[in-house]
Amino acid sequence: MSAMRNLILVFLLAATLAGCGFHLQGSRPLPQALQKLHIVYPQPFDVVRPPLLKFLQAEAERRGGWVVMSGEKDATRLRILLLETDREVLSVSPETGKSLESLLTTAVEYELTRGGEVIVPMDRLVVYREIRFQRTQVISKEYEEEDAREEMQRELARLMYLRLEGKLAAVAQ
Repeated sequence: MSAMRNLILVFLLAATLAGCGFHLQGSRPLPQALQKLHIVYPQPFDVVRPPLLKFLQAEAERRGGWVVMSGEKDATRLRILLLETDREVLSVSPETGKSLESLLTTAVEYELTRGGEVIVPMDRLVVYREIRFQRTQVISKEYEEEDAREEMQRELARLMYLRLEGKLAAVAQ
């Protein structure tokens, strides 16, 4: 009887996961146009490379592609036109006048070119995170904000590849 109950439990769990839209990410290969990629990011005033570039490279390598450092002729260029972060105060403590909730925003604009020809025109992606503050956890909340911003850029890298795949598939048809 215990084996039957476990089987029913596993079936219900699988049905629940399938019903909520959860799918294992897997490691489907990159489209041919993204196999050899040169990521271009103008850094006029940035001292440190943003995490987005690291995540774009890691995602490409995880899926069988590679990122070249110089603009080789047969490499597709992913041009990051804009990467901006913002923080908006959502609520303020009536006692202290300090921020209680903030909305973090990270936006990226990019385009894909090959041989001087635009394959995917300029596109924009934006991700948001809400951060809540407590007076007793000021220092840990600063680290939480840094972690949230890094995770937002990781998510943007994944979303960029998904969007590029979709647009490249539409162009191919």
